[in-house]
Amino acid sequence: MTLAPTNGQLPPATTTIIYRPEGGIEGYREVFDGITDVVVSSFAWPTLKEVSIAAAAPACYLLVDQSCVYFGETADIRRRLNEHARDPGKNFAREAYIIGGTGRSSELWSDSSTAEFLQFRLTDLAEQGSLVDVIKGVNPRIPDLSKDRRAMLEGVVRHSLRLLFDAGCRVFCSNNGSQRRVTADAELLGSDPAGPMRIGVTATPLPGTELELIYGDLWARGFPNEGRFVVMAGSEVRYSVNESAWGWIRDDRAQLRAEGVLVPIAGLEDRERLVVAVEFGSASSAAKLVCGSRDGGKWMPLRFSPPTPTV
Repeated sequence: MTLAPTNGQLPPATTTIIYRPEGGIEGYREVFDGITDVVVSSFAWPTLKEVSIAAAAPACYLLVDQSCVYFGETADIRRRLNEHARDPGKNFAREAYIIGGTGRSSELWSDSSTAEFLQFRLTDLAEQGSLVDVIKGVNPRIPDLSKDRRAMLEGVVRHSLRLLFDAGCRVFCSNNGSQRRVTADAELLGSDPAGPMRIGVTATPLPGTELELIYGDLWARGFPNEGRFVVMAGSEVRYSVNESAWGWIRDDRAQLRAEGVLVPIAGLEDRERLVVAVEFGSASSAAKLVCGSRDGGKWMPLRFSPPTPTV
């Protein structure tokens, strides 16, 4: 994103207020400009239990680490963040940012459409900027808005971007450029899968080699196998595919559905399930397909080891 206009004129001067109710430098802070009914709250994600958050307040929020971001919206920010705190899939987060109202009575935050619109637009802007990887569950949807309200909320987006930057968020603008973990060489290699996909393999993981995928709240397991990588039967596959994802991801998913091994999950619209083990050319290719993402998630050692079988 561009931080300055391209017509040669300097942008108008602005003032941002940073309030630290608990003192210190790195702790909880509220960032606002005193003009709009928008405030960005920021704190270290591991300190959530120590942060005082208003009950049942509507908001849009970001969970962030150095290279990825998860966007959400809710009518009750305290309840939703506490739910995320119990979700191992959100353990990647290092910082949390909440966009909400300043506490004054305002039509702006009277219903859920403001938070929904912010989630949709900020997700889109983060994907366009390509500074970090965007972790998604379900693709955000734009609410049904009148033209005048949408124009008003676009103004809220602009204010929010400035306040987020001043709060320390570098998801949309950064003087350091891209923060994604993938190197240029890896990005080029990702345009093609690392070898053909094999459906219905019978390999089993050696003791201690089973891995789990860290991407939102997806449940997926896999293991390396003779220089390739197997995604185990029962693993979930995110239904949506990011617009920036490689074309082969859609092609391979279509093949899995055509062969009847990637099937819907009753009661869930945002994911499907593999009913057989599928082998990929690399762990990276497997993660890209499972996540529907250009860079995929991370395969990590199991956080909870399976019980040792008794003889």
